[in-house]
Amino acid sequence: MKTIYEKLILATLCFLIFVEALGEDPSSVKPRVNISVNLEDVSSNDGQFIILIFSKDKGFPGNIAKADEVVKFKASDVVLLNKVSVQIKVPHQVAISVIHDKDLDGKLDSNFVGIPREPVGVSNNIEGSFGPPPFAKAKRIFEEGDSVAIKMRQP
Repeated sequence: MKTIYEKLILATLCFLIFVEALGEDPSSVKPRVNISVNLEDVSSNDGQFIILIFSKDKGFPGNIAKADEVVKFKASDVVLLNKVSVQIKVPHQVAISVIHDKDLDGKLDSNFVGIPREPVGVSNNIEGSFGPPPFAKAKRIFEEGDSVAIKMRQP
């Protein structure tokens, strides 16, 4: 019969092997919180909204492939009185950008110099001057149940 110490050592080893298989250090796992995202100045219920969650500045605000998470939903399902409200679960500190993908092509359309042709908004309602809004100013710490209002900037 195994002693309590042998069982504890075996359980610890199994846990460490499991964590190693996941490729994550247990101390580096970021907590996730539920928040409400409220979109303001929505111009129409055409197409879809794409919410992008970024924990790093790489690709922020419009590169869908570089976002940590992507949440998509039909605009016609949620638009009411020029406002949209959706519940999502995010890591603790992130920047959020939203694309109103009116033509359903799954990306932010822009002109030849990179200026968006579709409505876009970012957390903290930061605007870029001569370029995209800076990640450092758009990121924030979210607590459970927080609400963020994002104003959709029209092209």
